[in-house]
Amino acid sequence: MKTKDMRELCDEALADYNFGEGVSVEAVNGWEYSNTSNEVTCAVFLRFDDDEMDADTHAGTFSVTVVDGKVVDKSCQCEGNFVGTPF
Repeated sequence: MKTKDMRELCDEALADYNFGEGVSVEAVNGWEYSNTSNEVTCAVFLRFDDDEMDADTHAGTFSVTVVDGKVVDKSCQCEGNFVGTPF
């Protein structure tokens, strides 16, 4: 799969992901992947509604698993916990 196609699939998976009530994505870093793995990851920086106004964002990892050109799994982990739901 071409790099551009992979990036587009992952961008769509991220855009469609439900991070949950009271969670917003403040920033996203670029996608990281290798030709030997089906998993693609990027850093996400999250803000929670109950954070203090001047609090730093929470760093997390958004993961996408791509098999045969299709997204088969996606998830987000932040501070050791899963965040949101994939649908």
